Amino acid sequence: MDDDASSSDESILGGSQGKDSRGRKRWDVPNAQAARTFGVGATSVKRYVNLAEQGRSLEPGKAPGKQSKLGESGMRLLEEDLHERPTATYENRA
Repeated sequence: MDDDASSSDESILGGSQGKDSRGRKRWDVPNAQAARTFGVGATSVKRYVNLAEQGRSLEPGKAPGKQSKLGESGMRLLEEDLHERPTATYENRA
């Protein structure tokens, strides 16, 4: 990381960087202060820190919910039909 980005990060978080046991950068900022800085709750900061320490991605996962009633083959047929007849209504497709 270049020095310009590092200094701007320090000014945003108001602290200096340290190194954890694995040699990765670690911020010495209280969770509550980080939460206020980024507009999230302190519990979210704790969760993000735990995920990062475990080496897991911080990207959101797939949302839970009902599984699609339409399988892969049905979805493929629907997509083909949409390309062939883009103006067809739901009633016309059924």
